[in-house]
Amino acid sequence: MRRWLAALLPWMVMTAAWADGPIAVAVDFTFHGTFEDDSVRMDDECWIAPSLLDAWGFGTNATDGELHVSDGDRDITLPFQMIEERKMVSLHEAGRLFGANLSWDESGLLLIVRSVVRNVERTEAGLRIDATLPVLPVFFKLDDPVRFIVDLRGAVFSRDQIGDLPDGWRIGQFKPEIVRVVIESPEMADQYVPTLSPARHFTIQFGANAQPDEPEDPDVEPPNAGQQSGDPGSIGGIVGQEPPDEPADELDVDPTAVISIPNIASASEQEIVLMLPFTGSLTAGPTAKYINPGKIELVVSGASATRPGAVQVYDSDLLQSAMITDDGHGNVHIVFNLLQPLAFELKNNERLITLRFFRPSEASGSLTNKVIVVDAGHGGEQTGTIWNGLDEKDLNLQLSDLLVAELTAAGASVIVTRGDDSEVGLQERADMANGSDADLFISIHHNSNRVAETRSGGMTFFHMQQATSRFLAQCIQTEIAGVSKIPDMGVWSDSRIYSVKGFAVLRFTEMPAVLIELGFLNHSYDRVRVQELEFQESVAKAIVKGLKVFLGDDTN
Repeated sequence: MRRWLAALLPWMVMTAAWADGPIAVAVDFTFHGTFEDDSVRMDDECWIAPSLLDAWGFGTNATDGELHVSDGDRDITLPFQMIEERKMVSLHEAGRLFGANLSWDESGLLLIVRSVVRNVERTEAGLRIDATLPVLPVFFKLDDPVRFIVDLRGAVFSRDQIGDLPDGWRIGQFKPEIVRVVIESPEMADQYVPTLSPARHFTIQFGANAQPDEPEDPDVEPPNAGQQSGDPGSIGGIVGQEPPDEPADELDVDPTAVISIPNIASASEQEIVLMLPFTGSLTAGPTAKYINPGKIELVVSGASATRPGAVQVYDSDLLQSAMITDDGHGNVHIVFNLLQPLAFELKNNERLITLRFFRPSEASGSLTNKVIVVDAGHGGEQTGTIWNGLDEKDLNLQLSDLLVAELTAAGASVIVTRGDDSEVGLQERADMANGSDADLFISIHHNSNRVAETRSGGMTFFHMQQATSRFLAQCIQTEIAGVSKIPDMGVWSDSRIYSVKGFAVLRFTEMPAVLIELGFLNHSYDRVRVQELEFQESVAKAIVKGLKVFLGDDTN
């Protein structure tokens, strides 16, 4: 009895607190991650600021006493309530109307919101999936036997709501936030593996079909940037890496890998290849990211280290050492200290992780003998972001002009895609670079997002998983971050924006290419900062410095 009362007491205290007034809580919303601001609990209900709905991709329109919310094909109306002098709406009511699954965690201070998978069916063309809220789909294939697998991130399901599935099809709650659909059939051997954006409905055609198109506008911030799991500079996870293996029965068992210290497989003056053998199975593909151009971190989830805390010193002109640690939460971290900035490539199979560090052929020599294309984004009627009368196209050109002057002073040959307020097509910009046999391509932009005053910082994009362009992006972004005085958002693959094709100007160019976003024009601090001459001059010098680091020409 005493134990029962002791266990009950915290809940009695918490319930009393909720009865007295609102308590700050967090919301874990589908695949978007956890949001710790702008939400409170009163009794059993969660109330949120409308800005959270905007961040999660809903359209909102406020009137005097109501908030109109749309997800594109459904519209609901939520009454406002004044809570601590703020207009807030009930997330529980929104969830009920949109068909979400909501539950408080054991602490009562985190509301977990999940989409509900309501339909998985075989169609005449292939597969259809329907859910109550957008989910993030991840597709991959496994062999022996052949299986086509769909992970729906941010979702739950009930077997009562799913009809009879065809032979070889099954569905399970792989993790608390992931519903997994498995289609086991030899016919899946030739199935194309799409990469799609979050949505409520998916229709996948069976067969070796071309992937669907996506738009090519390079000036859209990723939905809910900074709220997604993972690091924007990482490779691995969803795009281009080995998927998690499928447990045999109920799809809910996570195998664990044991990681050994990296060993040299091969080495030369230009590259070094490391092997990381492991036992067991990986629950997810390993990821790697730059800490800076001379230090790279590898993370293996669902794993432990054979010798945590061990430091391996290498007899190499490229790699100094590696330190392997086990964070105690099922993740192994290995930090590699390079003797010079290098590009890297990461691969893995069922028993081996391979990490290659290399000096790209394009990343050598002096800046004085390089041809650099400087691309001032937008122009003419393509204004880019406009905020309070400030046109992005004008800022892009101002910074580009300063960069051209710095590059010319450093001895580089420079080609500009536009030197005035001209409108130049995306393909035409890449054609200029390709036709000139340029060595590097630098595109200058300024950012914006859907909700003003919510994001601040700069980032540099590279195309898909191109190792050399990622290396170039990191060299430049590291230098910009040191002078910009705005948050460093790191390097991003353009697959984070348009998962199938990326940005047109990066996709069409045949040389290492990056697109730099220098700050958010709809954030008051960034907007003032990017217009300052000191910022523009410092960033132009920083880009040149980053190019020299990339080329190994940073001693002057």
